[in-house]
Amino acid sequence: MRRRFYEPVDLGYGFCRIVLAGPSGNGTGERPNGHAKLRVATKYPNITERYFLEKGIPIEIIKLYGSMELAPLVGLADQIVDLTSSGETLRTHHLGVVDEIAQCTARLIVNRASLKIKYPAVQELIEAVKKELKKSGSRESKVKVHR
Repeated sequence: MRRRFYEPVDLGYGFCRIVLAGPSGNGTGERPNGHAKLRVATKYPNITERYFLEKGIPIEIIKLYGSMELAPLVGLADQIVDLTSSGETLRTHHLGVVDEIAQCTARLIVNRASLKIKYPAVQELIEAVKKELKKSGSRESKVKVHR
């Protein structure tokens, strides 16, 4: 999937992870409820589908919002894909991280078209944000382009 934006600055806060999680001992390919496909509840269907396609594991995506960690507990799904920061909510619901799919932080993003059409203004904003981050001692990363 080609994204239509650049990530010129990592703002250095808001760290979290997108993880695959399930009941203790439930590995990536297991189907504990005897379903033909692994049932995965998530509010991130594109990320989930891409992750499992790369692994060659057939899944059924159950799109949910709210308390994702309840899905395996009530038998709605075998596993979940969700954001976690500390993992405490997962542990509270007797779930464990099976795999880390991605790490996330807050980012300044720029629309590709805006960068081309309004380059001077956008570049000025990027430099101002970087300057403020340096003043506050936050870390910043190099320009990242998502394709």
